[in-house]
Amino acid sequence: AKSYEMAKGIGGHKVNTASSNGLGVNTDVSKQQIKDLKATASRMGATGNITTGNIQNAEKFARAFATSGVTVVSGLADGVDAIAHRTALECGGKTIAIMGSGFEHIYPKGNYNLEREIEQKGLVITEYKPTDLPSPWHYPVRNRIIAGLSNAVLITEASSKSGSLYTRDYCLEYGVDLYAIPGEITNFSSAGCNMIIKSCQASLATTADDILERLNVVNKYNPVVRNLQLSFDEQ
Repeated sequence: AKSYEMAKGIGGHKVNTASSNGLGVNTDVSKQQIKDLKATASRMGATGNITTGNIQNAEKFARAFATSGVTVVSGLADGVDAIAHRTALECGGKTIAIMGSGFEHIYPKGNYNLEREIEQKGLVITEYKPTDLPSPWHYPVRNRIIAGLSNAVLITEASSKSGSLYTRDYCLEYGVDLYAIPGEITNFSSAGCNMIIKSCQASLATTADDILERLNVVNKYNPVVRNLQLSFDEQ
């Protein structure tokens, strides 16, 4: 039986292909459009448990990537995935969403409007038939597509049993540059990131420049600092 790889987006175009192996995105959308959209892509990956610090990190990195012309690739899930997509869109940047279900079953349902916006302004991809429901095992498997479309992958926060570690495995297999943000050693949600940094499976990233410089991309994001209040000693 053939698996179905489907993509829709880029100005409302819809692409359907059937293939027995690999990922297919072609026909209605030119190869150059696909190439331009995924030219320099970095994925924002994280666990489902979102902390305040992780949200801030995701927004900071995604904003720098999108502003600098880097495509943000993520999984349309709640938390960091959705934050990465929304931030890229807010900056007028490019983003690709990889679904773990068919197009008729946007999951989670709360991201329905986000999916529609990405469909119009970016690219949405699924390897499942339109009627396929989301299933827990779909998500670790779909991470191989995220890794395969990316020039670099960033894991912002992950526990030692996080699904983001599946993405790590695919990056190592495909030879994709992997980065992770370190966290407190007492924080369970940071154990996975700390582990892959310690084992040299990922490079440590504390700023977007750590990744952009490796991609030979100039960081064009210049955050404006307002209402800076200096202490008496600093004055």
